[in-house]
Amino acid sequence: PVPNQLLDHLRLFSAQVVEAKEKMQRRLGLLDGGLRKLEVCGSHIADLEAELTICALKVDDVAAQCDDFRDDIKAMVSQMKDEKATEAAETQRAQELQAALALQEQQCE
Repeated sequence: PVPNQLLDHLRLFSAQVVEAKEKMQRRLGLLDGGLRKLEVCGSHIADLEAELTICALKVDDVAAQCDDFRDDIKAMVSQMKDEKATEAAETQRAQELQAALALQEQQCE
């Protein structure tokens, strides 16, 4: 025969073991839930990294377009300067020819 006090201690210990097991199972459930959330976050981070890579490529593309546009503007400015110089030279030549023609007309009179 087992004394009642020992049985009471065994029952108490058994109840504590069951309670501890339930706590552990709840904690494991929380850990599993946390792990799933971390996996989802990791997936979102990977998606964001992919989007950032695409954005970086787009930025590089826009920067290259800006460089091309700047080069085009420089070429147009250079061409306009050349045209202005040519026009100035032609105007100078026309004035010289007019002066020479006027001088010849005076000499012919």
